[in-house]
Amino acid sequence: MPGMNQADRAKRARLLVDILLPTCALVLGAFYALMFQRDNAAPTVDISGFQAGDAKGFRYRMEECWSNGKKLAAIGWVAREGRDRSRRSVRVVLVEDEGGQARALKTTLLDREDISEHLNRQLGDKLRYYGVGFTASLDVAAADPAIRPGALHIAYDEAGTRVLLPIPCRVGAPQ
Repeated sequence: MPGMNQADRAKRARLLVDILLPTCALVLGAFYALMFQRDNAAPTVDISGFQAGDAKGFRYRMEECWSNGKKLAAIGWVAREGRDRSRRSVRVVLVEDEGGQARALKTTLLDREDISEHLNRQLGDKLRYYGVGFTASLDVAAADPAIRPGALHIAYDEAGTRVLLPIPCRVGAPQ
């Protein structure tokens, strides 16, 4: 800039850095907090259209589940007999004992060839069951509102068939 000496330019650059760096840090911090808030929020979900406990035509198993005051995790699989490549929604939900409110866990479907082979032996078919495995997790300490005692279920939704399958995993003290 004409008429500015080196010292003035250095002061101006230092002022920009003093303002820009803290602003960037605040923006990135807010972005990080908001990005992970969704994963930890355990949103409520409507399960009123799901038929509870009718497992006819379904095969499923809970392989591992653990819960403490900070974390909740579940690993298992679910398949609908004779459906290898179905368009479906599978979500693990916590149904609270008091009031029956359902809270969704972050659920990821996994391709499990071992389970597909297991189902082939059990059912006598040769289908390749895709995406039958799942992992589900929740940061209990970060959930807002706080998690109350309840039991886990698999909410399975496919082309109008909506089933709530109970799995042997509890959160909090049994009632």
